[in-house]
Amino acid sequence: PLVEIALVGIFQCGKSTLFNALLGRENLSLSGKGIKTSACAITARPLEDAIQEEYAEVKWRSPEMMKELVEAEAGREVSPYSGERDIEKVRVATLIKQVNDSEMLADLRQRRAMSIEDARRLSVYPSNWKSRLCRGEEFDLGEVLFLFIERITFHLRNRELEALGCELTDTPGFDMGIWDETLAREVMLRADLLL
Repeated sequence: PLVEIALVGIFQCGKSTLFNALLGRENLSLSGKGIKTSACAITARPLEDAIQEEYAEVKWRSPEMMKELVEAEAGREVSPYSGERDIEKVRVATLIKQVNDSEMLADLRQRRAMSIEDARRLSVYPSNWKSRLCRGEEFDLGEVLFLFIERITFHLRNRELEALGCELTDTPGFDMGIWDETLAREVMLRADLLL
Protein backbone atom coordinates (compact mmCIF):
# COMPACT_ATOMS: atom_id res chain seq x y z
CA PRO A 1 0.00 0.00 0.00
CA LEU A 2 1.06 3.56 -0.74
CA VAL A 3 1.70 6.10 2.01
CA GLU A 4 -0.66 9.10 1.63
CA ILE A 5 0.81 12.55 2.22
CA ALA A 6 -1.90 15.23 2.46
CA LEU A 7 -1.41 18.97 2.01
CA VAL A 8 -3.77 20.76 4.40
CA GLY A 9 -4.33 24.39 5.37
CA ILE A 10 -6.46 27.45 4.80
CA PHE A 11 -7.58 28.75 1.39
CA GLN A 12 -4.81 30.46 -0.62
CA CYS A 13 -1.92 29.26 1.59
CA GLY A 14 0.00 27.61 -1.28
CA LYS A 15 -1.16 23.99 -1.07
CA SER A 16 -1.79 23.61 -4.80
CA THR A 17 1.39 25.49 -5.72
CA LEU A 18 3.40 23.13 -3.49
CA PHE A 19 1.53 20.10 -4.89
CA ASN A 20 2.44 21.09 -8.46
CA ALA A 21 6.06 21.90 -7.54
CA LEU A 22 6.59 18.58 -5.76
CA LEU A 23 5.27 16.75 -8.80
CA GLY A 24 7.15 18.89 -11.32
CA ARG A 25 3.87 19.69 -13.10
CA GLU A 26 2.34 23.04 -13.88
CA ASN A 27 -1.32 23.49 -12.93
CA LEU A 28 -2.10 19.82 -12.36
CA SER A 29 -3.99 21.24 -9.42
CA LEU A 30 -5.02 24.73 -10.46
CA SER A 31 -3.30 27.39 -8.40
CA GLY A 32 -2.90 31.14 -8.21
CA LYS A 33 -4.02 34.16 -6.26
CA GLY A 34 -7.80 34.32 -6.06
CA ILE A 35 -8.31 31.11 -8.06
CA LYS A 36 -10.88 28.83 -6.49
CA THR A 37 -10.79 25.16 -7.37
CA SER A 38 -13.37 22.58 -6.48
CA ALA A 39 -14.17 21.21 -3.08
CA CYS A 40 -12.60 17.91 -4.05
CA ALA A 41 -9.40 16.18 -3.09
CA ILE A 42 -6.81 15.92 -5.86
CA THR A 43 -4.41 13.00 -5.52
CA ALA A 44 -1.32 12.09 -7.54
CA ARG A 45 -0.12 8.51 -7.41
CA PRO A 46 2.45 6.58 -9.43
CA LEU A 47 1.27 4.46 -12.34
CA GLU A 48 1.17 0.78 -11.47
CA ASP A 49 2.24 -0.26 -14.95
CA ALA A 50 5.26 1.57 -16.41
CA ILE A 51 4.07 1.17 -20.01
CA GLN A 52 0.54 2.37 -19.30
CA GLU A 53 -0.57 5.86 -20.38
CA GLU A 54 -1.12 8.46 -17.68
CA TYR A 55 -4.78 8.92 -16.82
CA ALA A 56 -7.17 10.36 -14.25
CA GLU A 57 -9.81 8.60 -12.19
CA VAL A 58 -12.82 10.57 -10.97
CA LYS A 59 -14.80 9.65 -7.88
CA TRP A 60 -18.20 11.29 -8.17
CA ARG A 61 -20.39 12.18 -5.20
CA SER A 62 -23.49 10.01 -5.27
CA PRO A 63 -26.94 11.59 -5.73
CA GLU A 64 -27.74 10.56 -2.14
CA MET A 65 -24.59 12.20 -0.80
CA MET A 66 -25.43 15.42 -2.65
CA LYS A 67 -28.97 15.42 -1.24
CA GLU A 68 -27.55 15.11 2.26
CA LEU A 69 -25.07 17.94 1.63
CA VAL A 70 -27.73 20.39 0.48
CA GLU A 71 -30.66 19.35 2.68
CA ALA A 72 -29.97 21.91 5.39
CA GLU A 73 -29.32 24.80 3.00
CA ALA A 74 -31.86 24.22 0.22
CA GLY A 75 -35.01 24.95 2.19
CA ARG A 76 -33.58 27.70 4.38
CA GLU A 77 -35.09 31.16 4.18
CA VAL A 78 -32.61 33.95 3.56
CA SER A 79 -33.40 37.40 4.89
CA PRO A 80 -32.25 40.54 3.07
CA TYR A 81 -29.85 41.03 5.97
CA SER A 82 -28.09 37.66 5.49
CA GLY A 83 -24.44 37.76 4.68
CA GLU A 84 -23.24 37.26 1.10
CA ARG A 85 -21.79 33.86 2.04
CA ASP A 86 -25.19 32.65 3.35
CA ILE A 87 -26.93 33.72 0.14
CA GLU A 88 -24.23 31.98 -1.92
CA LYS A 89 -24.70 28.73 0.06
CA VAL A 90 -28.44 28.73 -0.58
CA ARG A 91 -27.99 29.46 -4.30
CA VAL A 92 -25.39 26.68 -4.63
CA ALA A 93 -27.71 24.27 -2.79
CA THR A 94 -30.56 25.22 -5.15
CA LEU A 95 -28.32 24.73 -8.20
CA ILE A 96 -27.20 21.30 -6.98
CA LYS A 97 -30.80 20.29 -6.32
CA GLN A 98 -31.75 21.22 -9.90
CA VAL A 99 -28.90 19.26 -11.52
CA ASN A 100 -28.40 16.30 -9.13
CA ASP A 101 -30.96 13.95 -10.67
CA SER A 102 -30.44 14.86 -14.33
CA GLU A 103 -29.90 12.04 -16.84
CA MET A 104 -26.84 13.76 -18.26
CA LEU A 105 -25.15 13.83 -14.84
CA ALA A 106 -26.16 10.21 -14.21
CA ASP A 107 -24.37 9.24 -17.44
CA LEU A 108 -21.27 11.24 -16.47
CA ARG A 109 -21.18 9.60 -13.03
CA GLN A 110 -20.68 6.28 -14.82
CA ARG A 111 -17.50 7.62 -16.42
CA ARG A 112 -14.58 7.14 -14.04
CA ALA A 113 -11.38 7.08 -16.15
CA MET A 114 -10.48 9.98 -18.44
CA SER A 115 -7.56 12.02 -19.69
CA ILE A 116 -5.57 14.15 -17.25
CA GLU A 117 -6.65 17.35 -19.01
CA ASP A 118 -10.37 16.44 -19.06
CA ALA A 119 -10.32 15.63 -15.33
CA ARG A 120 -8.36 18.79 -14.49
CA ARG A 121 -10.93 20.93 -16.30
CA LEU A 122 -13.70 19.35 -14.20
CA SER A 123 -12.20 20.69 -10.97
CA VAL A 124 -12.31 24.36 -11.93
CA TYR A 125 -14.95 26.91 -11.03
CA PRO A 126 -16.00 29.21 -13.90
CA SER A 127 -13.90 32.39 -13.64
CA ASN A 128 -17.05 34.50 -13.23
CA TRP A 129 -18.71 32.02 -10.84
CA LYS A 130 -19.33 34.33 -7.90
CA SER A 131 -20.70 37.29 -9.88
CA ARG A 132 -23.02 35.06 -11.91
CA LEU A 133 -24.15 33.18 -8.81
CA CYS A 134 -24.87 36.44 -6.96
CA ARG A 135 -26.96 37.67 -9.91
CA GLY A 136 -28.84 34.36 -10.03
CA GLU A 137 -27.72 33.57 -13.60
CA GLU A 138 -28.09 30.14 -15.20
CA PHE A 139 -25.18 27.70 -15.54
CA ASP A 140 -24.67 24.91 -18.08
CA LEU A 141 -24.07 21.43 -16.65
CA GLY A 142 -20.43 21.51 -17.79
CA GLU A 143 -19.82 24.61 -15.68
CA VAL A 144 -21.02 23.04 -12.42
CA LEU A 145 -19.60 19.51 -12.60
CA PHE A 146 -16.94 20.45 -10.02
CA LEU A 147 -19.70 20.49 -7.38
CA PHE A 148 -20.32 16.76 -7.88
CA ILE A 149 -16.74 15.45 -7.62
CA GLU A 150 -15.33 14.06 -4.40
CA ARG A 151 -11.83 13.14 -5.58
CA ILE A 152 -9.70 13.15 -8.71
CA THR A 153 -6.77 10.74 -8.73
CA PHE A 154 -4.06 11.36 -11.31
CA HIS A 155 -2.07 8.22 -12.18
CA LEU A 156 1.30 9.61 -13.25
CA ARG A 157 4.78 8.65 -14.30
CA ASN A 158 6.67 10.18 -11.40
CA ARG A 159 9.98 8.81 -10.15
CA GLU A 160 9.76 10.53 -6.77
CA LEU A 161 6.34 9.09 -5.94
CA GLU A 162 7.48 5.67 -7.14
CA ALA A 163 10.72 5.79 -5.13
CA LEU A 164 8.98 6.95 -1.96
CA GLY A 165 6.04 4.57 -2.40
CA CYS A 166 3.60 7.39 -1.75
CA GLU A 167 0.72 9.40 -3.12
CA LEU A 168 0.25 13.13 -2.62
CA THR A 169 -3.15 14.72 -1.96
CA ASP A 170 -4.10 18.38 -2.33
CA THR A 171 -7.13 19.26 -0.16
CA PRO A 172 -9.66 22.10 -0.18
CA GLY A 173 -9.00 25.04 2.15
CA PHE A 174 -10.30 24.87 5.71
CA ASP A 175 -11.96 28.29 5.73
CA MET A 176 -14.01 28.14 2.53
CA GLY A 177 -17.15 26.39 3.70
CA ILE A 178 -18.54 23.35 5.42
CA TRP A 179 -18.25 21.02 2.41
CA ASP A 180 -14.60 21.94 1.82
CA GLU A 181 -13.79 21.59 5.52
CA THR A 182 -15.56 18.25 5.86
CA LEU A 183 -13.63 16.74 2.96
CA ALA A 184 -10.31 18.25 4.10
CA ARG A 185 -10.83 16.76 7.57
CA GLU A 186 -11.71 13.34 6.14
CA VAL A 187 -8.52 13.32 4.06
CA MET A 188 -6.48 14.63 6.97
CA LEU A 189 -7.71 11.90 9.33
CA ARG A 190 -7.10 9.14 6.79
CA ALA A 191 -3.66 10.32 5.57
CA ASP A 192 -0.43 8.87 6.89
CA LEU A 193 1.48 12.19 6.84
CA LEU A 194 0.41 15.86 6.77
CA LEU A 195 2.10 18.93 5.34
